[in-house]
Amino acid sequence: MKSIFHGVVPFPDLKIDAARLERVMGYAPGQSPPPVARAIAAVLQDADARARPCGGFVIFEPDQVNVDSQSVQCGGVRFHTGLLIARQLKPATALAVFVTTAGPGIETWSRQMMTEGELLKGYVADTLGSETAEKAADWLMGEIGSAAAERDWGTTNRFSPGYCGWPVAEQQQLFSLLPSRFCDITLTPSSLMVPLKSVSGIVGLGSTARVREYPCAICGKKECRQRAAASVSPASPGKGNP
Repeated sequence: MKSIFHGVVPFPDLKIDAARLERVMGYAPGQSPPPVARAIAAVLQDADARARPCGGFVIFEPDQVNVDSQSVQCGGVRFHTGLLIARQLKPATALAVFVTTAGPGIETWSRQMMTEGELLKGYVADTLGSETAEKAADWLMGEIGSAAAERDWGTTNRFSPGYCGWPVAEQQQLFSLLPSRFCDITLTPSSLMVPLKSVSGIVGLGSTARVREYPCAICGKKECRQRAAASVSPASPGKGNP
């Protein structure tokens, strides 16, 4: 038995403001150079018309899930997650497989501005697209948490292919567990998601499942978005997708 959820979240509900984008871009809030501040303001003004953040998940029941020391089996598919992820998911008895996206409009907008020579605004829009997909994943974690709470379950952190030793090529297996074109996201043969500004992954569920600190200190992926997100918002639950 599987539980399926799909929803659209209004862009303003994600609460992405100028200070957030400044931090993601490496500036202290209010301290970005005037051209950057103007580009951020212009992009945010039009973002609601360009972004269409949405997401969904499928819950796989305990009889379809098994976690061992190096891998996770879900719905007949085995993911070679490696030790770090398997250890964090070990308390889970069920799993949610999820995707979120900013939608295609924002990255099309970014490319258009860059083509027209508005490189700074195009870069800000590209950054906003990534942040929109990540914040949509935060929103979806709330929906997964609500579904888990109805069964008196907790949730683990979320984990994505490409992080903590989990091969990105296993996106293909992950998407095989979702309805076709779920949230209008598809995969290229090289396992890139389309739209690019999308996040995918798994979340553990169960009576002893809980959110824990991400194992960034012992993970070698220096360019990890989760590592960057921790520096932006230390109290925030984790994010994760290449």
